Amino acid sequence: MMKTTISESFKLVGVPVNSRGYRYIKDAVRILKERREDFLSFTKELYPSIAKIYGTSPYGVERAIRYAICKFWENCRERVEEDNILLQGFESGKRPSNAQFITYLFELVRSEEERD
Repeated sequence: MMKTTISESFKLVGVPVNSRGYRYIKDAVRILKERREDFLSFTKELYPSIAKIYGTSPYGVERAIRYAICKFWENCRERVEEDNILLQGFESGKRPSNAQFITYLFELVRSEEERD
């Protein structure tokens, strides 16, 4: 159920699904959900956890996530700006940071699950 919700949330906000960053973001949201209570840091915990799963470096994970977010921002900016609901929590006109974007998706998934 949660993976479906994450995928649906990605489609809603336009995350490109054909990139490594998509898989990494999906895992990041899952890890945040599982470890919500004891989670401390994206750079010290989250990126290394994902890197271990995929056999890559934490820097590679961070870069791929940033690339996916940049692609999302480039491809969907007009749609996102028209649909103000998706911009809540982001500074208008500025691409969200990795942490902001992942946290936003996490909150989106959590609110969808609470409604079900």
